Amino acid sequence: MAWNQVPGMPELQAQLTAIPELYQTPANKLDAWIERFLQPNETFNSQVLEAIDRIATFLKENCFKTTQVHKVVKAGCLDRALPAAQRDLQLPGVRRHQQDCDIPERELLQEHQGVQSGEGQVTTGVKPDPRVYVSLIEACGGPGDFTPCFTELQRNFVKRCPPKLKSLIRLVKQWYKTYLKTKYKGYSLPHKYALELLTIYAWEQGSKAEDFRTEQGFCTLMKLLCQYQKLCVYWTTYYDFENPIVGNYVREQLRKPRPVILDPADPTFAVGQETRWDLVAAEAAECLRSACSKNGLGPIQPWNVPPQTPIQISVRNISGSLLTMCVNPWVTVSQIKEEIQREWRISIYDQRLCVQGLEPGRGLLQDGCTLADYNVFSNTTVNLLTTASQEINLFVRNTDGRTYTFQIQTHITVGDLKKKIQERLNVPAPQQRLTYSDRELEDHNPLKYYNIKNESTIFLLLRLRGGREM
Repeated sequence: MAWNQVPGMPELQAQLTAIPELYQTPANKLDAWIERFLQPNETFNSQVLEAIDRIATFLKENCFKTTQVHKVVKAGCLDRALPAAQRDLQLPGVRRHQQDCDIPERELLQEHQGVQSGEGQVTTGVKPDPRVYVSLIEACGGPGDFTPCFTELQRNFVKRCPPKLKSLIRLVKQWYKTYLKTKYKGYSLPHKYALELLTIYAWEQGSKAEDFRTEQGFCTLMKLLCQYQKLCVYWTTYYDFENPIVGNYVREQLRKPRPVILDPADPTFAVGQETRWDLVAAEAAECLRSACSKNGLGPIQPWNVPPQTPIQISVRNISGSLLTMCVNPWVTVSQIKEEIQREWRISIYDQRLCVQGLEPGRGLLQDGCTLADYNVFSNTTVNLLTTASQEINLFVRNTDGRTYTFQIQTHITVGDLKKKIQERLNVPAPQQRLTYSDRELEDHNPLKYYNIKNESTIFLLLRLRGGREM
């Protein structure tokens, strides 16, 4: 039976295509727009479910000779039912083509992602045994080759979302269909599943409320798409970093050129890799300039959502005290030290940081590196070691050639040293200009910053009120 012979199917397709212009819809009318044009009504639901039931019955009872189908899983929203019906109701022809060409039924099953044999489907509602993912990784398949086995987990991941978030996902998919697939025919665009995942991520990081402003969530997604070169989004819902094989594999996935959006059910599937994200970003920027992204006061303020999945690090000092931070894996070690300095008032120059469990030979964390450089993509503990500030003899040579000795701590700043010079030599600090190794010292930096050691000599020059040196 052809898809258009199913009662009501042509009318349903017409209903989905006759949707007015989104960009001209005011932001405060988006909820009403979704309710009117995207939300399935009872007639739609009953007719689609009837069609799916007929497909499921056919697949279980009549489709395959050597493979028994125990369960049929429909993944995704009902707005995908028409193309699914259009494809799946023609399965008898596909089957005949398969028999003629001797195509293995496993390949046919993979092509129809919602149809799985009981033997190959991961259906558990909790985290699968890590050995499932180990065997998946060791099979060395291509990106997304095994995604059909995780259809039910993918569906459950989206199914847990509150109703309003599902409505936002419908809006995003409609935007994708109308403004990307139509405008950029023939281009390799990221699959809309990547945008669905990114919408869920935006809500998780920016709201988590069951009732939120739809226009704010929509604009947040558009803003993230404009930052596609920074995107690194992943979840630990069904797999994590605890198993060494899985953990190392996921870390390698996350180190790929961005954007990276990992399928929450299948770590081998980095969704949207090597596709034209630049076209998506250009269209997202156009959307942000349209009426659906503005209110009477101007552009909608998006949620504050980082383009990378944040992690939690716990900084532990030698006394056992903990300082918890929420950061992204591309934060630098220097930035972490600055936060420690603000919270615990320990100079960044007295801090030494190391990560528990870091592979041998990596040593202390270097200031210019990021956590990602050390493969830190999950919650972890960072140990803080402090170095005691030393007292040194510092020589200060005046413009008259005389040298004065100061006993100081290396953690003090250049500004503090100028105050000591002022007390002893009666030279106002603002008129002092200090240099070391032909480099002028700035007031806010500690002496450690310039690697000043015991018995180093600093040169004192004087400024006139006009700024000239004496």
